[in-house]
Amino acid sequence: TGKTSYVHRLYETIDHRYVPTLGVEVHPYRFPEEGVTFNIWDTAGQERFGGLRDGYCIQGQCCMVFCSLANTESLYNVCDWLRGVSRVCENISYALILNTKGLAKSGINYEIWQELKKVYPNIRAYEIDINNSPLEEIKAPLLHFIEQIHAIHARFNW
Repeated sequence: TGKTSYVHRLYETIDHRYVPTLGVEVHPYRFPEEGVTFNIWDTAGQERFGGLRDGYCIQGQCCMVFCSLANTESLYNVCDWLRGVSRVCENISYALILNTKGLAKSGINYEIWQELKKVYPNIRAYEIDINNSPLEEIKAPLLHFIEQIHAIHARFNW
């Protein structure tokens, strides 16, 4: 649904081959001007490759859940992903990422997406064409997490 492609876009590398992630791959991504480094855990999306997924989330501070406008099943799996992560990480910040893949924002899958946003109104949602959106749009969820980090630090005078 675009997790690995998202990481490739952050690093400004493009690989159009589809190779499913086996387990997890960790990619540090720095925002030096903000003094923040994200360790992005690109986990397997397919259930048969994701047996250790809960263990990857332990002590996570933020989570991006990806789904695809082209894949109805991925939209229905969002609730399971959010439940699974929240079971392991109680106070985690989320972002929902809809990979639009250049598809029209209409039809049954887009209606499902609109309903998901209503079910989770406190989670920031992004509609991104992972392969074609400008880098600023790709980075937007991470920049939102940085804003949350700074707000927490300001609240506790860290």
